[in-house]
Amino acid sequence: MNDGRLRTIRAELTSSMLPAAAIDGGCPESVLEEIRCAAQKARFARFDLAHRGRYEISNDVPPPAAVAGLTEIVASCAGEALRIAMHRWVRLRRGDYELVRNDAERLDRLAPRGLDVIVDLSETGSDEAEVVFTHRGQAFFTVSQRPGMLAIVARRPTVQRYARYLTHRLGDREVLRLELGYLPSRAD
Repeated sequence: MNDGRLRTIRAELTSSMLPAAAIDGGCPESVLEEIRCAAQKARFARFDLAHRGRYEISNDVPPPAAVAGLTEIVASCAGEALRIAMHRWVRLRRGDYELVRNDAERLDRLAPRGLDVIVDLSETGSDEAEVVFTHRGQAFFTVSQRPGMLAIVARRPTVQRYARYLTHRLGDREVLRLELGYLPSRAD
């Protein structure tokens, strides 16, 4: 990522009351490939509670070198040293979704100073499965579902998120993401 682009992203993340940035191609291809290979080996379990969501999830540990590379990128964008507080792999297929009600644990762990980071590992893009961030119930930032997309959103106590429903138009394709939660390295 060049210096001009980094300055723009850092400004977006440090000057806004609700910091958020989506970066097309924000993750180097070599890091994406390493993470994609690890995702193929991850053990996914079905999560299916109608009032919270329907998707597949894995808590397998992502490759440390790739995560270190991502952490460096995110820390450069945020302008501060960070540590990982949580991670999960998410796979969505036709009919899957995630509701705001499913966000409580993530919000508790990341607010008031954490960052929610999403890396889209999908093979193809769609006009579905966007992750929508809300502030006091009103949408303020939407992360498009595109391969290689890197999104960084500050999690304030009033910020929640959900993933839009995947319709039949998706066919047999799947959406694959690595989701990371970061905290400032000096925070407890």
